[in-house]
Amino acid sequence: MSHDDWAPLLDDLAVRHAAVLAMGGPERMAQLAERGRLDVRTRIDLLVDPGSFVEYGALVGSVQRGALPPAPADAFVTGHATIDGRPVLIGASDPSVMGGSVGIGTLAKRRRLVALAEMTSRPLVLLLDGPGARTRHPNDAAPWVGDELRGVARLAGRVPVIAAILGPVAGHDALLAAAADHVVMVRRAAVFGAGPPVVHAATGLEVVAADLGGPAVHEGGLVDRVTDDEPGAIAAVRSEVLERTVPSEPAAASGASPSVRAVLPADPGRAYDLDALLDAIDDAGAWSRDEASVSGLATGSLTVAGRRLLVIASDATHGDGRIDVAGADAGARRLREAANATALFLIDSPGPALGPDAERAGTSRAVTGLMDAVAEHPAPCIAVVVRRAYGDVPTILGLGPGGPVVAVLAFPGARLGPLPAETASEAVGIVADVGALVEHSEFGGAVDAADQLLVDRVVDPDDLRSEIVAALRPTSVSG
Repeated sequence: MSHDDWAPLLDDLAVRHAAVLAMGGPERMAQLAERGRLDVRTRIDLLVDPGSFVEYGALVGSVQRGALPPAPADAFVTGHATIDGRPVLIGASDPSVMGGSVGIGTLAKRRRLVALAEMTSRPLVLLLDGPGARTRHPNDAAPWVGDELRGVARLAGRVPVIAAILGPVAGHDALLAAAADHVVMVRRAAVFGAGPPVVHAATGLEVVAADLGGPAVHEGGLVDRVTDDEPGAIAAVRSEVLERTVPSEPAAASGASPSVRAVLPADPGRAYDLDALLDAIDDAGAWSRDEASVSGLATGSLTVAGRRLLVIASDATHGDGRIDVAGADAGARRLREAANATALFLIDSPGPALGPDAERAGTSRAVTGLMDAVAEHPAPCIAVVVRRAYGDVPTILGLGPGGPVVAVLAFPGARLGPLPAETASEAVGIVADVGALVEHSEFGGAVDAADQLLVDRVVDPDDLRSEIVAALRPTSVSG
């Protein structure tokens, strides 16, 4: 089967990622360079082992909502990497995008990062450079969104938090730095609850940034170490990570694998063979389906890079992949039987089973039991949205910033939403042209979900095996 049908989706994804990597654009990048400052991605490159950074939430801020323009990565780059082979989680302000300010998407990414630190117990490194909370346009009003500060406080004594102050840091990020276990600061940087203009307005005092919150103010207090430049600060952070961690077992190489795109058509209207898709991921090219697994959810196991994974996968050849009682019960039972096994969810479901027979069978109770088993599973979980995750499916299988899943991946063109477009249009009685618009927007579901951090990464199907290996890295056993 030809891969050509994936080309438009993959080309679109490449354009979106190129915009993210451009950060604030050439003019703002030149301004940073003129001031002798490094951009956020150069900082990360200096910090981590070459090629080890895996970005989560890259597409947050990529969709224009309201009056403000798109903001690449929402001015905060997050992900995981290794430092001398030791897995770490990283969050870094991008001063070239809206000054590195903290927006709604930024807060969601930070909460996700802290949740990952809690789940994996990996050190959290923060490279801070920004003025704090972003002023929002009145037309962009949104419900209250909690921040990550209480989450960072919960990490105290359990997970190392190391912060570097690389520029002017104010407000929210000053509190974030204060919650860290170890703080490094560049000599020309400053950190304060509020900057000179606000201080002057509130107190009448005329102060400059250095006098208000420079190293002379904080060294020996908030700040543990001062360096002359950014490379020195980043080297100090690396050294601190090495002191606080031990090497982990290196992940096995992913190896070559059959093409997933050759098995899975991009056209959501075309059928595919779930067993062939899972065979393409397995080390030996043959995943093991449980004998009794004949329902909208198939269960079984496979091996990726030498690591055995429990599999719970939507099977669209049975009831269109709807979660029925048999599948929900089997999934919950397998999760509880294999409590130490990393779980892999492959999702292609329009929701729970429907109709009088499904209601009489107790579908809602069974699906709730599956949701509880996912939430309580003590081992890591990885989720892949293959084509559809409608209705409550994301909640049931633990997707999103507050869920128990350590990595949520989606293929380009995957659809996530309350209902399929055609069903939603009929349910609310909207006119045909509006219905067509809803259906068109649904094709961008994976990107929209990534913008809202329901999905961590949108990936090429042929990269799925290597993406699973990368997602497993922060969960590897420490030596």
